[in-house]
Amino acid sequence: MGSDPTFGFVTRDGPSREQWLRDVQRFRGRIYCEDGAINSGELSFDGRHIQSEDIHSWHVVGVDAEGEIIGCARYRAFGGSPRLHDLSAGRSELARSPQWNPVLAASLEQSVREVEDRGIVLAEVGGWAVTEAYRCRAEALRLALSTFALSRLLGGCIAYTTATVRHCSASILRRLGGQSVVVGEKELPRYFDPKYDCEMEILRFDSEQPSPRYASVLDLLCSDLAAAEIVAAPALPVRIPVTPMVPAYGYRLLAAS
Repeated sequence: MGSDPTFGFVTRDGPSREQWLRDVQRFRGRIYCEDGAINSGELSFDGRHIQSEDIHSWHVVGVDAEGEIIGCARYRAFGGSPRLHDLSAGRSELARSPQWNPVLAASLEQSVREVEDRGIVLAEVGGWAVTEAYRCRAEALRLALSTFALSRLLGGCIAYTTATVRHCSASILRRLGGQSVVVGEKELPRYFDPKYDCEMEILRFDSEQPSPRYASVLDLLCSDLAAAEIVAAPALPVRIPVTPMVPAYGYRLLAAS
């Protein structure tokens, strides 16, 4: 995954990270229920949307002036060579299709070879949620770009995501640099996901190939995240500069366990 990341302000506090993660899951559960993506029966007893990927992932958390969560995104880097079913995309409706499973599997094999050649990682991004008041503001765009920025700070990646067509999420991610999964002349199509009751797309990202239109925004966001507070478990190998910077307003990072 490259060298260990250097951040400006690190809180090594396992219980604090766990509380932040619970808050993120609760926020995500509320937003997804309001959007009709899931129903309340899919939440935990305390209203959290819990996914197995959460504990192994980094989370970018956007907060307002009162410290309330306004948005979140998840980034999971895989060690070694992940198998198709390790990815959310590998458990999608397309992955279950005899026609499209080989295309998705071939794309993953190509990506694994590429990340090995380039010395980066294969990753998966997702878990996006933004409160309605911020969806048409710059913060929503910055949050969508946050996983690009975080992946750069962590050494670079090729990533997959399953994106909803609802709220134009998939089209926004395409504008930022997401691309269709293509192998030879075959391109993965949109598909309907009965679990989320909406159309979805599987997209592929390269952290070094964002849309040129947003390159300057991405550079600024990398600086913001590098200075943001990171909440980590005590044993996580994150280097701290001799003179820590002041944590950037607006973001918190939860380190992967």
